[in-house]
Amino acid sequence: AEYMGAVDIASVMDSTSTPTMRVSRFLSSHWTQCAVYQFAKMNLADEIQSGLKTSSALGTKVGVAPDNLYRLLRSMTHQQLLVETAKDHFELTPDGELLLSTHPLSLRDNILLACGPVHMGLWSHFDTILKGSDKSGYELQFGMGMAQYLQSDPEYSQLFKRAMTNFSDHQSRALVEVMDLSGVDRLVDVAGGQGFLSFCLLQKYPELRTAIVLDRAPVIATAAEAKTAHSMGVADRVKFEAGDMFATVPTARAYVFKLVLHDFNDEQVMDILRVVHRDSEEGVRLFVADFFLDDANGAFTAGVDLHLMVLHHPAGCQRTPLEFEALLRASGWKLAKTQRTSGVLTLMEAHKA
Repeated sequence: AEYMGAVDIASVMDSTSTPTMRVSRFLSSHWTQCAVYQFAKMNLADEIQSGLKTSSALGTKVGVAPDNLYRLLRSMTHQQLLVETAKDHFELTPDGELLLSTHPLSLRDNILLACGPVHMGLWSHFDTILKGSDKSGYELQFGMGMAQYLQSDPEYSQLFKRAMTNFSDHQSRALVEVMDLSGVDRLVDVAGGQGFLSFCLLQKYPELRTAIVLDRAPVIATAAEAKTAHSMGVADRVKFEAGDMFATVPTARAYVFKLVLHDFNDEQVMDILRVVHRDSEEGVRLFVADFFLDDANGAFTAGVDLHLMVLHHPAGCQRTPLEFEALLRASGWKLAKTQRTSGVLTLMEAHKA
């Protein structure tokens, strides 16, 4: 029988919710974030998966006092990452398995990035940015923009790359479920990074003869070396091309922007969309997958919006569906369809007006 020493405090608060109790959740949210970060940093999910189930065994392995570690593990049961099946005996939940370093959809690196010292340092300048600073968190913290900092800190750069790839892979699988490319033989994945979305689309649509992953030269240099396209059996149909989406894009029947346009201000977004409009064929389909500020994922997307303010200020922001539709119209496009995915993204499809 499941050990009942761990109480799901979230469900208790939901069942007896009051304004005081709801606001009180903010008191512990930072503490919880720090606890999950340490759980991921010590790679405890992997250790539990390997057979170490008690605070004593785990503490010996990772060099932590067992009594203190037990309290951390117990706190993870309240976050639904672990279940305590007997006194001081822990197992991973399906949520907790996403913190395994070997899980195909692991989010461990995302936790280490978002809750780690670099990003905490960036957020320490949030008040300065709110007051109207024209600098991003990176510029305030390190005296350089994000791109420059990524080049200066190889360890952080690798963590950033892994985390972005992990999240992108999650969302790419959800997008493939709803994106209709029937009749499309050539696609451009604009700012497509490592190309995983293109690989998934090539697998689903045999008639898609070519997918071009367009990105900055440093990104393309590393993406082209990856073996994923070979392992997925699509290497002969994908091309990696270095370029500048503000200047020109290859001609194609469909273009996709996944988590790209939220990095730019309205004028920059319209500049990019006008370039695609100019360089594309008639009958082209434009797909934009992003977070949108609506009721479905409003709280999450509002948080992402603030995160963009810290990382990319004064450029990027999240938009409501109506705000983005206005940018499409101003750039010569007409919204044709909006679809939610099984992930956290919404997919918009537009055609030339």
